[in-house]
Amino acid sequence: RLFGPIYERLWRLANATNERRWRFALAPETMEIMQYSVYESKDRGTYDWHEDVGFHSGTSARALSATVQLSEDGAYSGGDLVLRVGR
Repeated sequence: RLFGPIYERLWRLANATNERRWRFALAPETMEIMQYSVYESKDRGTYDWHEDVGFHSGTSARALSATVQLSEDGAYSGGDLVLRVGR
């Protein structure tokens, strides 16, 4: 796999957190392909509100999602991750 070491590290972190918090039945072979996104200021670099679980779609079995910040802290302004909890 192209992202093998990254997948392995994310799997270990996600699984350890899951075991401590929720105990969903997860397996490394069921991880989805990672989505790698670059947000450019010239495009106003936005990703609009959405749900990571679609009840009638290919993501209906998704139990956990993760966001990983790859940029250096302070490399840009704005871009805050905002999570909606509950309805």
